[in-house]
Amino acid sequence: MHLICLEDGSKGIIIARGKESIRIGLGKANGDLFESKGHFAGIQYFDSTGKLLWEDQLDRKR
Repeated sequence: MHLICLEDGSKGIIIARGKESIRIGLGKANGDLFESKGHFAGIQYFDSTGKLLWEDQLDRKR
């Protein structure tokens, strides 16, 4: 488990097993922590190949 705060202002918690991970947090548009073209607030699930399989965004207005 990792608590992350990046220079671009993105913040999150990553729970991982190998390359499979769940990421919860807030991200900037086109940031490194979340796969999102816009600002992101929510949760994402990545499979063991690093492919984004599922997400739920909490703040869709930004």
